Amino acid sequence: MARSILTRTITDTTGIIQQGALVTVYEEDGTTLLAQAMYAALSGGTALANPLTTNNLGQITVYVETAQRVVLSTGGSTYKAEFDPNPSDLVRLSTVFAVPGDLAYANAAGSATRLAIGTNGYLLEVVGGVPAWVANPATGRNLLMNATGRTKQLSTLPTTDNAYGFDGWRLLMENANGFTLSQETANLPVPGPRHGMKHVVGSGNNGKGGACQIVPASRLADVAGGVVSFQVKLYATAAIANMRMGVLQWAGTADNGGTIFPDPITTWGADGTNPTPSGSWTFAVTPTNLGVTAAWGTTIYKVENVPISSSSTNVAVLVWCDDRTTTQTTDYFIITDAQLEVGAACLAIERVDPRVEMLDALSWYERIYPSLQGDVVAAENMAYFHTFSAPKWRAPTVTKVGTFLVSNVGQPASFVRAAGVSDLAGLEIIAAASGTGFGFFVPTDATSYFEVDARI
Repeated sequence: MARSILTRTITDTTGIIQQGALVTVYEEDGTTLLAQAMYAALSGGTALANPLTTNNLGQITVYVETAQRVVLSTGGSTYKAEFDPNPSDLVRLSTVFAVPGDLAYANAAGSATRLAIGTNGYLLEVVGGVPAWVANPATGRNLLMNATGRTKQLSTLPTTDNAYGFDGWRLLMENANGFTLSQETANLPVPGPRHGMKHVVGSGNNGKGGACQIVPASRLADVAGGVVSFQVKLYATAAIANMRMGVLQWAGTADNGGTIFPDPITTWGADGTNPTPSGSWTFAVTPTNLGVTAAWGTTIYKVENVPISSSSTNVAVLVWCDDRTTTQTTDYFIITDAQLEVGAACLAIERVDPRVEMLDALSWYERIYPSLQGDVVAAENMAYFHTFSAPKWRAPTVTKVGTFLVSNVGQPASFVRAAGVSDLAGLEIIAAASGTGFGFFVPTDATSYFEVDARI
């Protein structure tokens, strides 16, 4: 037979609860200590000492084998009480719960019903008259740029290792010609994004490779010493048996001291073995096979609550094919909706206005096609200040590519006025006089330009 329960809150004469108060339990006569043993649980356990001690809510909760009336005495006050032979549903919740974290609610019949522990980051709402866990509608602030590969300023995407392709994303690969890139606009999740980053296995098949984005230190407030969560949507043809994703952290000088980071991977490792990061890069958590399939469905691949060391100055994400044995040139995988955010759980994907996304991409990299015409005076330069399409987030490296058409001036060159705001907003384009009269410099075609590179 189940034990009987006695629950009582002890207060003083003014109604203030008494924490840590001693409560003596007597027989109904009020003078004889309770004869039967008292326990702290509905079953099992050892007998409690008499008097009892109230908890931080001023309560005592005890059980006995046989229901009876008693007298409680504390601080000179006495109370009549009774052990209840029919414990409430609240007491019997141990029969409702299945795992730690479960909750209970009253169903239509008034009986306790189990609500299974919810998914991390979900909200508790009422659905159909009963409580239920639902996805958090809040949108996370994405630390990554170009989450879907919508922006790609390069008309020809690279086929070499550690080269930037889609804006902000590097192509990393083990074998030469391991993968080729293209922008996917058809095979995508519905509903969902309208662009994806397609990686098609190249002639160097059976090699690892994928996409990596390094996040600038300026975007990482509240990251070092905290946690981040990373999510991505993926599609992979059946022969690709092992797709992985990971968060890397950098313990070296922030933004590599202002110079572009080297290849983040030293060695790719055997099939099914995670690659070895280079330099001060380490995986924040150990990546595992995601089991990606050739169907979008509703699956979102996640790695959540990733601890970032307090000494980290940069973080990066890596999504890659770890299969070295079964891939052929007909195989491919697609990455889209990549989001890295501060916090223990992934929230809804942040949808960025295409115009804002393009400006973000231009703050990292752009090609400019300067031209100028006018009268050339002997020994004078033709020059003007070219304003960037978007201010660069750090001082860029400027490289002239190709040959310009010129008259009475030499080939144009770039000149930074001074480090500071002007360095980020634009640059001086100068062509030295080589004659007098009408002069000009213009790009020969799309192969004549200045490359302005602030990527890391």
